[in-house]
Amino acid sequence: MTLDTSVQMGLTTPSTSSSQQQQQQQRHHGSGYAGRLSTPGCAILTTLLTLYAKKVAKPFIASVAALSPADAVHAARDPSGSRVLQGFVEGSAGREAKSALLQKLAGSWGDIALQAAGSFFLEKAYAWADLDHKETIVSELSARQSRLMSSCHWGPLLAKKLGLEAYQRSATEWRKRAASATAAKRAFEEMLTTEDGQAAGAAAA
Repeated sequence: MTLDTSVQMGLTTPSTSSSQQQQQQQRHHGSGYAGRLSTPGCAILTTLLTLYAKKVAKPFIASVAALSPADAVHAARDPSGSRVLQGFVEGSAGREAKSALLQKLAGSWGDIALQAAGSFFLEKAYAWADLDHKETIVSELSARQSRLMSSCHWGPLLAKKLGLEAYQRSATEWRKRAASATAAKRAFEEMLTTEDGQAAGAAAA
């Protein structure tokens, strides 16, 4: 699955840009920069992923789930594409599909964090992730902390939210706190799901 396969990611190659402009984009995004994703196309897909029932969104969920690791990283670093991935993580896609997406991004979290849009998606992915994925994200950012802190104005806040210093001091203690927070979040989500189900059942009766 490539980014220009079907409407979901509508890759727009900057064919009208000058050679100098393309070189500037490559310096900013990295040598693997392949062009900006379609803003309207990504906005439509994000809406489908977040506001429509799973039955309606199913083919679009499948399209995003089928992205290659390279295309997933490209999307995560793109201002519009990162919104699509955020919608995927926060939407009705199954836990297995979401976990698979995060696995495709493993090894690239440091690069993703260096882009403003990518850092915002990374926060959302971290909030959803299980403990193993959380630790993967934190360990990769910890290895890139000096650049993150020096070249990105959002770096210090992101590092604080993810507890990078705490992880560097003691990965074991960080895991204990992260596991406790993750368990509490899951319990709260399950409680809300149960209450919503009971309310729906009462209304139907």
